[in-house]
Amino acid sequence: MKKQDWYQELKSEISRLENSDRELIIIAIDGSSASGKTSLSADLAAEYDAQLFHIDDFFLTAEQRTPERLAAVGEFFDKERLLAEVLEPLKAGRPVLFRRFNCATQAFSQEETAEKKRIVIIEGVYSLHPDLRPYYDLKLFLYVDRAEQIRRLKERSPEKLELYLNEWLPREEAYFEKYDLPEETRLLA
Repeated sequence: MKKQDWYQELKSEISRLENSDRELIIIAIDGSSASGKTSLSADLAAEYDAQLFHIDDFFLTAEQRTPERLAAVGEFFDKERLLAEVLEPLKAGRPVLFRRFNCATQAFSQEETAEKKRIVIIEGVYSLHPDLRPYYDLKLFLYVDRAEQIRRLKERSPEKLELYLNEWLPREEAYFEKYDLPEETRLLA
């Protein structure tokens, strides 16, 4: 699907949801590394005055990286904490108190209270994990072909390219395949 087509479809769907009587609209943006998820979600958050959460803030701690967890497809993030600190409180109408995990320092941030917004965006690889999907009103998957992905990853952080190629991208691809995520950019039902 061409960018202008899916982007127009996305804007139409957001408008449709805004014109409904929903008090809360949760959008998930998943997809390939370097496909534009973070940029798109930041643009949408600014345009729609939305609250934005990044899957990267829910990275696994060292203690959580057990052999069993690392071998499980689609479990390379702390979905339990994302559910407990963000998605469940949102759906229950409670305040969202959450902590960001910094994988470089292996430490949590101070607890933050998320500002209450009508539109919330959850962005990042694994955000369309089946355990999270029931919470979303709109789901988007972004795809980038491998050559462009590698070019963008080299540009973004050349020192981590081998880690992406040998560890992170194979995990993503296994997740996409296991949960039947598309090989193109599109809105999902």
